[in-house]
Amino acid sequence: MRWSMRSHNSEEASTSEGLPFRFAPALWAILALALGLRLFRLGEHSIWLDEAHTWWITAMPLRDMWAYINVYELHPHLHYLIVRSCVLLFGDTELVMRLPSALAGTLEVYAVFLLGRELSGRTAGLLGGLLVAFSNSEILFSQEARMYSFLMLFLVLSTYHFMVALRTNAARSWAFFGLFTILAAWTDYRAFFIALALHGYLCTAPGMLRERWRGLLLADLVTALAVLPLVPVAAHQVGPGGAGASLVLYFPDLSPALMARTLWSYLGGFILPVGGGWIWSGALVLLALLVAGAAFQYRDQGRIALVNPLIVGVSFGILVPFSLFKSQYYDVRSMMFLSPFVLLGVAQAVLELGRRWKPAGALILLGVLALNVAAGNLWYFEPNYSKQNVRDVVGLLSAQMQEGDLVVVVPDYQQYPFRFYWRSSGSILFLKPPDLENPQVQERLAAATRVWWVFAGDKVIDPAGVVRNHVTRNYRVEQAVEAPNMAFHPINGPSIQIYLARALPSR
Repeated sequence: MRWSMRSHNSEEASTSEGLPFRFAPALWAILALALGLRLFRLGEHSIWLDEAHTWWITAMPLRDMWAYINVYELHPHLHYLIVRSCVLLFGDTELVMRLPSALAGTLEVYAVFLLGRELSGRTAGLLGGLLVAFSNSEILFSQEARMYSFLMLFLVLSTYHFMVALRTNAARSWAFFGLFTILAAWTDYRAFFIALALHGYLCTAPGMLRERWRGLLLADLVTALAVLPLVPVAAHQVGPGGAGASLVLYFPDLSPALMARTLWSYLGGFILPVGGGWIWSGALVLLALLVAGAAFQYRDQGRIALVNPLIVGVSFGILVPFSLFKSQYYDVRSMMFLSPFVLLGVAQAVLELGRRWKPAGALILLGVLALNVAAGNLWYFEPNYSKQNVRDVVGLLSAQMQEGDLVVVVPDYQQYPFRFYWRSSGSILFLKPPDLENPQVQERLAAATRVWWVFAGDKVIDPAGVVRNHVTRNYRVEQAVEAPNMAFHPINGPSIQIYLARALPSR
């Protein structure tokens, strides 16, 4: 008997399968909501460190940009090419650099609808799209000039076409599966985790691979050829001669508590990448929902219910242990590419539990949406968490500068945000601790009437206090300010301290 993908809950999908662009009013409304939330205040906040890195790379000539990425980046080229094209056409404002991510994040909502419809029916697709549209973590990464929204879009589309190809064995679907896998791989190397999980799904059904192997093999061969040029690039990037040289490995005392804390932090990141105990506690509810929903769905729909758990499980299984050895903090950003699959799993859980007890589905849905609204209010309007403006520091100093003043920024690798807002000013000096011994730097400092010393995360860039000690010994500090709420980013953004000082009279 030939194998079939269609579950008994998916018959409603067939009503619109042949007309994927004939949107229902509900889907139009969800997409409009998603676009509005992603465009809201899109250009209002200043760029932070990673976004400034995008600006720095895309401002290079194309040949230099390609060579720089090959050596000093940990991400492939595609997103930078997209942003560079937009910048060349419309300029390098914050809004322009972020707009591609906002549009990709909106298209992702539609992609989640398609995948949800394929897996569990139209209602699951609509609900999954709604959760992605409202998701704070999704909105955050749709408002950054980084590659995350494109990665999630390509991964969801790759998964969708993979499932359609398994059901129909159509050459067109296998071709689209290969295409979006290639695009995802050229966006971020973590795309291969999803491909690994999807191929693992084939092992859940004997005979599935036997009937579909030709299309799968062709798609895999084309994908392998397309990503082959990335292999030596990735090897160099993560090696000691590339960006990987900055990765400091340490070996903690692994314990169940440490693993649980990491998992807890990652799940909380799907609600909001910052926050206190109440957000992380919401993560436990999220985990319980995913487990319960997958269990009920498996009982009703069979092996198709394993798709989301396999994707999330394989990726967590690879990245959680890696994160423990990578650093002493829990970088929830490394899990963000799983966000649409987690949220679609929540949507499926809501429907499965709601079928058994209707009030449960409504309460869970309202609870998830309320949690996102509350966390979103925290993100957008609470000064201690919202994105802060480097440009405000620039404006503050520009308003107070006088003839003969010099601004000295001590940011080390965090120079890029300041360079973005101080483009071509002759009164700005970017300084690292060793530069104090440079005669030309000493001359510029000696010629200044007043010096504004700006420390951005000084514990990171001046661990021995070299520059700060220099200021203490050689300058009379007239004003010392820790710029209020001037953090680059709530996840790992350093504060900014400003010192107005005059040189001491020579003894």
